[in-house]
Amino acid sequence: MIKTKLWSEFLKVKSRLKALFLFIFVICFSIIFMPSSRAGSDDYDLGFDENTEITWECTRVNEEKLEEFLDAYEADYLALDFDYDEGDKVTYKLTSFEDEDDYYRLYFDVYENDEREREGIAHAKIAKDPEDLAGDLFDDPTVTMESGFTYDFLFILTKTRDYIQEFGTAIPALYSLFVGVSYRSIIIDSTVLGLGDIVVLTYDDDGILEEFKVYYQNYLILVIELDDVSKGEPNIFPLLIIGLIIPLIAAILGVAIFLIIKHTKKESIEARTEELRKEDITHIPKETITPPIVDQTGLELKKPQYCELCGANRKINANFCIKCGNKLL
Repeated sequence: MIKTKLWSEFLKVKSRLKALFLFIFVICFSIIFMPSSRAGSDDYDLGFDENTEITWECTRVNEEKLEEFLDAYEADYLALDFDYDEGDKVTYKLTSFEDEDDYYRLYFDVYENDEREREGIAHAKIAKDPEDLAGDLFDDPTVTMESGFTYDFLFILTKTRDYIQEFGTAIPALYSLFVGVSYRSIIIDSTVLGLGDIVVLTYDDDGILEEFKVYYQNYLILVIELDDVSKGEPNIFPLLIIGLIIPLIAAILGVAIFLIIKHTKKESIEARTEELRKEDITHIPKETITPPIVDQTGLELKKPQYCELCGANRKINANFCIKCGNKLL
């Protein structure tokens, strides 16, 4: 009974591992051979921005053994084409991405062999939490080759080594016999189950697939290596606008502040001057204030005058006495 249960579990693991291996193989193999035609954890981040161009090169292909491998897996992918030679390249240009709660979804334009005419588009889905990636691969019993897995392996996230190590610790014990991690690599070894193949995925510090190797029956049948990662040419128009507007706004603000400070200083000086003037007048001693001089010319009263003959009062400016008619002197 126990032996039968163990054998049943073994077949289940073998079937699932076979689906996992083929899924990873097809996903990574599609970098060179099959461009797509389809339009958590806070510790890790996406390692590149929009317009980043990522180029991989096919550095080794054993087409004969590769065909044997696909026949052994009964894989019928008509889109797989082995006419590519060593040295052929493909470039993925990130056009946009969606930052969801549990994952990043990336959208790419695909170019081949340094040609700038787009050959197709592709997308990738990256788990933010390494445990979600492991759970998708090993814990979900509904996943089959037909239904597909949730996340891709072309990219992971930054802090690559920590991400991979956390992924490794989340692998169930039963699968850890066939799937393991080492530094910045994920290793899937199905030779233990008699499938005869090993795949090694190695990532750079930005979480980009740096090297993809496939061994089959002790032959190295495929090697894809990261060739270049470069930032695409930015749209300089917004940069020019920003470069002109920001200095202009800064200049206007500078002039406005200067005029405000100048006006404030002027008002302050005038107010202080007025205060000093009032203060000086207030403190002048009263005895030092000289009364104004009034012109009293013509205000002095003349003494009364009399007639020399009769002694009567004479009118001012009169030439004759009004009483006796004497001519006044």
